[in-house]
Amino acid sequence: MNADVERVKEMRLSGHTCLAIAAAVNAPPSRIRYILGCLLDRGEITPAREPWTREGLSQIDQMTRQGYRPQEIAEAIGRTPCAVRAARPWAKRGVGSRCAAWSAEDDARLLSMRAEGLTYEHIAMRLGRTAGACARRRGRI
Repeated sequence: MNADVERVKEMRLSGHTCLAIAAAVNAPPSRIRYILGCLLDRGEITPAREPWTREGLSQIDQMTRQGYRPQEIAEAIGRTPCAVRAARPWAKRGVGSRCAAWSAEDDARLLSMRAEGLTYEHIAMRLGRTAGACARRRGRI
């Protein structure tokens, strides 16, 4: 048992995901999460989350444009599918950046595309913003 814990610790410290560790030690992911939780509580490892880098966000954006699903992207970059889905809107804007203020031209384009019957998702892709931002802006103008 201690050998498994040591192997889990070693693999986590070298950057392996929970699923990769589970496959390597032939244990269910729930058991690996439990062991990782214990190691975290004892201070033997730190949380696996690292801030997104420009390169990581760029890779997500590129793979999304190539048609990869979040699960495939997550496996390729060593993140969870949930983390990849959450990061995708930021991938277009970059780390720590905020969208530019809405210009009169942006407002006009938004209103025009909405009048044409385009969804907020389509409008967002064309304007380089999120669907939520487009919907909120439409409500304000």
